[in-house]
Amino acid sequence: MVVVGGTSLGVGDQKATPFQPLVPGVVKQATEVEALLTDGFIREVPFPVSFAVALLLAVFSALLVTVAGRTWVEVLWPVALFAGFHLLTGALGVYTRWHLLSVYPALAGTLAALGATALNHLLANRQARLAEDILGRYMEPQLVKLMVAQGKVPTLGGENRELTAFFSDIRGFSTFTERWRDDPQKLVKFLNQYLTRVTTVLFAHQGCVDKYIGDAVVGLFGAPFPDPAHARHACEAALAAKAEVEKMREEFRAQGLPDVYTRIGLNSDVMFVGNFGSEQVFDYTAMGDGMNLAARLEGANKAFGTVVMLGEKTYRLAQDFIEARELDRVRVAGKAQPVAVYELVALKGQLTEAQRQVLAAYAEGLAAYRARDAAGARAALDRVLAASPGDGPALALKERCERLAQLPPDAPFEAVSNLEK
Repeated sequence: MVVVGGTSLGVGDQKATPFQPLVPGVVKQATEVEALLTDGFIREVPFPVSFAVALLLAVFSALLVTVAGRTWVEVLWPVALFAGFHLLTGALGVYTRWHLLSVYPALAGTLAALGATALNHLLANRQARLAEDILGRYMEPQLVKLMVAQGKVPTLGGENRELTAFFSDIRGFSTFTERWRDDPQKLVKFLNQYLTRVTTVLFAHQGCVDKYIGDAVVGLFGAPFPDPAHARHACEAALAAKAEVEKMREEFRAQGLPDVYTRIGLNSDVMFVGNFGSEQVFDYTAMGDGMNLAARLEGANKAFGTVVMLGEKTYRLAQDFIEARELDRVRVAGKAQPVAVYELVALKGQLTEAQRQVLAAYAEGLAAYRARDAAGARAALDRVLAASPGDGPALALKERCERLAQLPPDAPFEAVSNLEK
């Protein structure tokens, strides 16, 4: 069988084929004749076969992306699938003369891969939120958010930063332990309630919970996020915690439970804050002399009969926003240098007239005591006690005035209180 046709360019019988842009038109007829003689036509595979291939590709793509869980797989696999499957079906048509549907299977695999990618990210975000919530129950939530935002595993170390340390403790906690000695669940319920309410106050004033030590709460202001007003916020939190405990006292009194008091110590200083511990387990906390002094001030409340005691630097930083009275200069255990300590009374402008008179009379008595005028100091302190019977600082200072009055005139005298705890 012979096919006759023109092949020169002038004939104008030029055609395009899948393999070449221009060939003589007779080539197309010759190709068809050859296919008829040799049964060389390309046949389309049955549709169920193409459907099965599309289904298998979709399942395989979804499993690959889900199990791999790698970003590069999520990005490259859809592209590689679409390009590679067309090459595969093309080679299949050339060498086997069978045509497998290429668009539907490739599209099914690509869509399945994209769906698996979306599901991966949805589950990852949900797990991240769950992990963040779980970690927030064991450590400071703000710190957890900071670590997540940094996107890296925290390491040991830290930095020097000025912040305010907060120490609080329940006075007479042994009374509760004795009362519920045979029912520790009630003790735990009470303690959880107390810690929850104090912690809520700290969070509301930009504080960070460092740790719980039994009934004690250790907090930080100015970490992990910097806070230029850390001393002010710590003072506001201390007063709010004091008010919250007053509410608890009323509730406990109505239930016939023991009275609860809390003592708080605040101190501001440059401290080393960061992750401390071992390579396996560590804790975010602050270390330094200022941290130790804050703990000492919490215990020093006992000697003065106060609730909230401030270190000297905390007072200087927050004095424009608070009302406080200088109690004395004290030398705490383990420190040779005396420091001035203050009682936090109220926020600025919230003093009553009676409180103003008490603070003014106490300041007069303290000045007289430092001037070694025991009689003048006692007279001023008597006015304090007349206006506020049972005032702890006045009683404590009056006791020191009694000892001062018994000293010989030429005996050495230092207007400093030495605290054992």
